[in-house]
Amino acid sequence: MRLSAENIKDIMDAIKALDVFRPMVSEIIDKIMDYGPELEKLTEAVRKAVVRNQIASIKEYEDAGFTRAEAILLTINGREALSEAIKSARTK
Repeated sequence: MRLSAENIKDIMDAIKALDVFRPMVSEIIDKIMDYGPELEKLTEAVRKAVVRNQIASIKEYEDAGFTRAEAILLTINGREALSEAIKSARTK
């Protein structure tokens, strides 16, 4: 798709029009920051859930016959690690 000069002008006008929302966005961000302790609890809960899921993932890979190192690698970097694990299994 090729943009014409008119399309580019329309895009630039739309971007400029968004500036009217800047004070409102700033006010919303300030209000959200008032919830600092609550947000901290939320992010901590999310972090703990991610860790629990990673631990479960490592255990599942180990139960499926992967080494601990392979299980960790698969959990951290699934696509690349799976390729490496398959190559490793072929040479065993």
